[in-house]
Amino acid sequence: MNELEAQASALREQKRWCEARKCYEEMITLGLGPMDEAKILANIMQMYEKEGNIEKAMEAGTRAFDIVQTYRLYETNEGAHLRGFIRGRLGRLRGEPFPWHLPIAFFAAYFIGASLGAVIGSQIAYEGLTIRGVVQTDLRYGGAGIGAVIGLLMLARPLSHLSLVFLAIVGILNFALLCFILTEKSISLGIGVIVSLFVPIILLTAIMFMRKENEII
Repeated sequence: MNELEAQASALREQKRWCEARKCYEEMITLGLGPMDEAKILANIMQMYEKEGNIEKAMEAGTRAFDIVQTYRLYETNEGAHLRGFIRGRLGRLRGEPFPWHLPIAFFAAYFIGASLGAVIGSQIAYEGLTIRGVVQTDLRYGGAGIGAVIGLLMLARPLSHLSLVFLAIVGILNFALLCFILTEKSISLGIGVIVSLFVPIILLTAIMFMRKENEII
């Protein structure tokens, strides 16, 4: 198995798609577990796509997706990532438009968490030392950053099952609330924090747009 993996990887690097596919097809005959079989089928799907055989690519991808669903592999992080990869690639092979639902769900979860963090942080006041001396401040800015991360990690998956319109509205409303809270005391500082919060979500969406071929195994 390890020898075939190394051989397939080397052939991929050389863009010898047909030969790489045959290595993966040989792996399938080794009596693998569901996760490994689904991964290798996903690689076969990619090789067929590179060869220009879209029908065979879709057939391999569908088999891989069925295994993920049948054995509930998506209940693990690795399986959930694999299912997302296969689903996205099958959609691309079918000529479907870019799936905006997931990035919008991330947007909503991110700014729900950020706004809640800012609200909670604004209630935690303390005396801070600045060049102007001791001033009364709070934790709204730090709370927004921590809340954004927690919201993304905890809410993105549950929210992804809701409608796109609802997610967009919720995300925009929470972003507006966040802007109000962060600029209430200092417009310049608030805008700076808002811009910095946007960087991770923009990068995440950009990654989803990337078409770089990634090997599954």
